[in-house]
Amino acid sequence: MLDDLGRTTAEVIFDRIVAEARASLAKGNVRAKSTLETMNRLKEICDEILSGAAIAVADEKKKDRTPFRSKRINEKSIHAYNDLKGWIGPHPVTIRKHDGYNSYVEARVQEVPIKKKARSSTNQRELDSIVDKLGSIEDRDVLRRHLEMGREAKAKLDIMLNTVTKLPGIDLDALKGSGKLEFASAGVDEATRKVITKLLRRMTDNDGFLRNFDLIFRAGRLKMDYGTGQDLIFPEEIEALSRLAWFELPPDENKTAD
Repeated sequence: MLDDLGRTTAEVIFDRIVAEARASLAKGNVRAKSTLETMNRLKEICDEILSGAAIAVADEKKKDRTPFRSKRINEKSIHAYNDLKGWIGPHPVTIRKHDGYNSYVEARVQEVPIKKKARSSTNQRELDSIVDKLGSIEDRDVLRRHLEMGREAKAKLDIMLNTVTKLPGIDLDALKGSGKLEFASAGVDEATRKVITKLLRRMTDNDGFLRNFDLIFRAGRLKMDYGTGQDLIFPEEIEALSRLAWFELPPDENKTAD
């Protein structure tokens, strides 16, 4: 069974784990390299065993081909392939203990009609028991595939949110509350915002501060309150400052004047 992109369940799992590992590596987690290497090795192991290519490798190296003759993925064939390549892993025990690795291998196992293996992943036992109640192998695969698609979607969302948090001017609280991205201070820190806010309060205080300087805030601009009323600060400049400081300009009945 394939998803909307034509991927098998195993491919969905592989893509999800690799994407998560790459995102983790980009954040500085060097251990993610091991995950990428393990997934690539797991894919090669499964590909070579299922295709029969492992038999040819064993013959070429004059090794025992018995573990690969059935073209079935199991602990014995995985261990034997590691020996063929001179790898120290992924060891079957490691695979069993890691939900992602185990899920991938089990999905590859399901690509051929073989007897179901006992599951040993603690975190997945409850879910697997529900899936196993379905009588149809095809129905089980459909459910597993959609569950993996859900995990993949969540992983992509986590990666996206992690990226968004690094963008200047994004208010994540607003995103969580309204479902829409709200741009905040375009990178202006809180101390700077407070300074700009104080400045804007003085620049719009017609009844107090500005009167001392014969200035007036009118029509969205700061200008002289006598003679020709020459502009000191233009509307677009004041609006830019107000956006930086999240400052709400006072209502101006004469905003269309001048």
